[in-house]
Amino acid sequence: MIWNNAELFNAEEMILQEDGFYATRRLKNPEQSYEKDNIFIQNKTSHGVELRFRLNGGAARLVCRTAAGASGKCYAFIGRTLLAEYAVTEEETELVAEMTTESTVFSIEKQRNSPYGAKLFRFVFDGAEFFFKSLTGGISLPRAEDLPKVRGLVYGSSITAGYSSCFLPALSYVRLMERALDAQIENLGFAGVCLVEEWIARRIAARGEYDFIALEFGVNVMYRMEEEEFSRRVRDFLTSLSAALPETPVVCTDCFTFAYWQSGIPEKKYRAFKGAVKDAVKTCGGKHCLYVDGETLVGMKHLSADGVHPDVFGHFDIAKNFARHIAAHAKIALNEDALFL
Repeated sequence: MIWNNAELFNAEEMILQEDGFYATRRLKNPEQSYEKDNIFIQNKTSHGVELRFRLNGGAARLVCRTAAGASGKCYAFIGRTLLAEYAVTEEETELVAEMTTESTVFSIEKQRNSPYGAKLFRFVFDGAEFFFKSLTGGISLPRAEDLPKVRGLVYGSSITAGYSSCFLPALSYVRLMERALDAQIENLGFAGVCLVEEWIARRIAARGEYDFIALEFGVNVMYRMEEEEFSRRVRDFLTSLSAALPETPVVCTDCFTFAYWQSGIPEKKYRAFKGAVKDAVKTCGGKHCLYVDGETLVGMKHLSADGVHPDVFGHFDIAKNFARHIAAHAKIALNEDALFL
């Protein structure tokens, strides 16, 4: 998606207003009315949307705000090097992208073995619905050499989205896996509404070609349906995805470790749901689909107090362990040291 000589990465729609637009990554099913069901409101956020461009000199200025009553964070990067952090509210805020000492940035990016061009500026948005009013300055669209060559997509719950009250969302496991895999990853994590719907598999397949796809069929479904319905959904999802993308490596996990008993979920149901994912991968996932047990990706010791969402150390564990499986299965390079660069 292109706007004013900049790319909106991981954005699905632009909700136009008189003086600008909201950029969201909500996937819309034309057969459903999202506005009538509050459960889908979180999917309208700009969480994971990235505005990126080459700066050709001087400064670029982005004027934005959040939806009424909300607040959010924006992180500005030059390549992979942090430039600034902004708190954005419903009042218009000007975010400035300007090259600091160019030789220093180039040196830092080289030390990191960054896959990004050192003149590529990136505004990364987390946690709110952002309204974009204007973008000015001497900028141009990213070139192919400015971006990571590996392209991936991850679908999952709020954990995949990076929502948590205990750490910066920019340190979610998906963001960290981008480092370990030298990849640009589209994040389709939807808080509370990862319901394994077959139409989403079709929408994923229609988005283009990927070097890998990772799926987290997480905790949300356990609160909403019984095993028979969930099993059908997983089979339909994987059948649809493998038919559309038969050669694309897919790594599929069930729920990450969580205190299911605290949420009133019997162990029998918990184990049945995990078994349903494993069985569906075997019977419906195709020859390039790999199952990974979510309990092997993160342990109880790295959960936050709600018993569901991992803390920042848990996200590092998921990123490290998930990336290992993805790299081996998709036959792409793995650089675990980059998790900390």
